[in-house]
Amino acid sequence: MMRRLLLLVLATAFVLTVVPATLEGQLEKVNALPLQSGTRARILEAAPDSKFTLITVASAKADSLHYRLWGRSNTRSLGWQQITRMEASAGRHRYVGRGLGLGLLTGTLAGIALGAKGQHGETRELN
Repeated sequence: MMRRLLLLVLATAFVLTVVPATLEGQLEKVNALPLQSGTRARILEAAPDSKFTLITVASAKADSLHYRLWGRSNTRSLGWQQITRMEASAGRHRYVGRGLGLGLLTGTLAGIALGAKGQHGETRELN
């Protein structure tokens, strides 16, 4: 009985952690104008051999993006047509309370099941 409960708890925990939850940035393309100064992002330039570059947005205008490379203070500018892809950080952690509650519940039930399965008391052998 306890073994079934433990398997049920572990299967439920696995399903709840593996079921994909879409993030805000995964559904929509980045809209350039509402980007706020200080937003962290990654950009991929249109050059054939370019890699993602970590940036901090300085300002966003209709025709260009002004940014600072990660960890540097000088500002650069790049036209939107030169950016192939951009991923901006929303900067929010959603469902923190639900995650804490699930972790507490799963850990408690798993602890009870494992504790009930173990041996209690002392065992001594007499010669």
